[in-house]
Amino acid sequence: MTRAFRLMVVALLAMSVWPVSAPVVQAAPARQGANLVSNPGFESGQGGWSPWWAEIAKPSDGSLNYAAKPNSFNVESLSNGAAAGLVLAGNSSYRVFNNWDPFWGGIKQTVTVPAGARVRLTASARAWASQDFWPAPSDTNMPVRTQVGIEPNGTDNPFAGTMVWSGAAAPHNAWAQMTVEATAGASGQVVVVLSGDYRGASRQFMGIFFDEVSLVVLEQGPAPTAVPPTAAPGATTAPVATRQPVSQATSTPRADGRIVYVVQAGDTGWVIAARAGLTVDQLRALNPGVDINVLSVGTELIVGGSPAGAATAAPGATAVATGDPAASPTPEASPTTGVEPTAAQPSAEATTAVEGAQICVGLFDDTNGNRQYEIDGGEAPLYEGLLTLINADTGAQLTTHQMASGEDSYCFTGLTGGNYQVAVAGPNGYNPTVQPDVLVPVPAGSTGEYSVAFGFQRSSAAPEATAEPAEQSGDRLRTALFGAVGVMLLLLAVGLGVTLVMRRR
Repeated sequence: MTRAFRLMVVALLAMSVWPVSAPVVQAAPARQGANLVSNPGFESGQGGWSPWWAEIAKPSDGSLNYAAKPNSFNVESLSNGAAAGLVLAGNSSYRVFNNWDPFWGGIKQTVTVPAGARVRLTASARAWASQDFWPAPSDTNMPVRTQVGIEPNGTDNPFAGTMVWSGAAAPHNAWAQMTVEATAGASGQVVVVLSGDYRGASRQFMGIFFDEVSLVVLEQGPAPTAVPPTAAPGATTAPVATRQPVSQATSTPRADGRIVYVVQAGDTGWVIAARAGLTVDQLRALNPGVDINVLSVGTELIVGGSPAGAATAAPGATAVATGDPAASPTPEASPTTGVEPTAAQPSAEATTAVEGAQICVGLFDDTNGNRQYEIDGGEAPLYEGLLTLINADTGAQLTTHQMASGEDSYCFTGLTGGNYQVAVAGPNGYNPTVQPDVLVPVPAGSTGEYSVAFGFQRSSAAPEATAEPAEQSGDRLRTALFGAVGVMLLLLAVGLGVTLVMRRR
């Protein structure tokens, strides 16, 4: 009896010093590059998403500038007979649909993110509007605007004044990818919104399809201490694709010959330079003591004239990029390496062969992501982009163009004076490295050519599962084996002890 008891004690002591470690479970922070959206490809039906829409009464003038509630918020699935062209990837996409009455609506989701983090929302959309049944092509004369947006403070209201919106696309007959970035507020939640807008016209069938949504953390910024004010619930502020053209305040000539502009609310360096007929670099040279990327209302800027000691500005870019220069400072362009991608410049020689002005748009592979089209560096044009031209003064969509394979640029011609917004969507598999829309002011009577180049970069494949380091993997394997051997020894000791007890009896 005593001997058996001693054997059991020895076995238990051996187990107590055996190198077996228990797993430690820790909550991991949001991994940079990981998709934080729930059900991003709608493979789980509508789970995680909720519909939203605007209801705007019909105007008394009989126009179609109103919005009705869509009659269908649903998921299209190939397994249930959906057309292959209406699903971008996987088995499903999300469909918002109505008949005859124009609509403005989409879907939204609240996502938890690190407070203060810079996040990027990307989604693809396709529009189909027709008087005929599928597979009739979408009517490209039908105005449509698709956008994605982020409300950075977690406010569940697509009409909040704090919404940050992407540029608009008109993705008839093709999928278009849209993207937007924002900085999360102190709440640690953002609301992602997908929007489709058919206001202004009517067809028997009007549908918007969404697929492949992602929200990723770009960088873990410092957590903000306060939440900016948001629009009250029920506000009817409409989402806008970009900043609207600011009214051109009077520039004041000074006695010394300088022309001074006073910064107004909503102005950016891009806007002021464009209105003055300058490039941003020229505006910066005229105002060496001012940070053009961070402007305060009331700041006086020199926009022209030739005072002693001041640089003389030559006519330059007349388009304004709609991204936030403060968030993405404009890199200094080298005259030998390329041009600023989102700056449109009239060509040196006016184009007289085409009546009116023209805006020529090109896409390029921004391999190094520096927003410069560096032909000498091996960067090449991209093809098959989707281009949309919008009258920025009225908001009316004028035309769209799907670039063909091998078509490296396209010109919108016959343009009269006014402000035009060019919105682009790159080829499948590419993300923009600049804001995917630009405002191009065209002076009345102009017959010039305004060139705009947009940079895109091939999207990286989904990150593969990280292989465990061989050393860690071997340690864990040895621990598991030692644990198993220890258990076997313990059982053997117990069995031996029982046997000895039985024999003594």
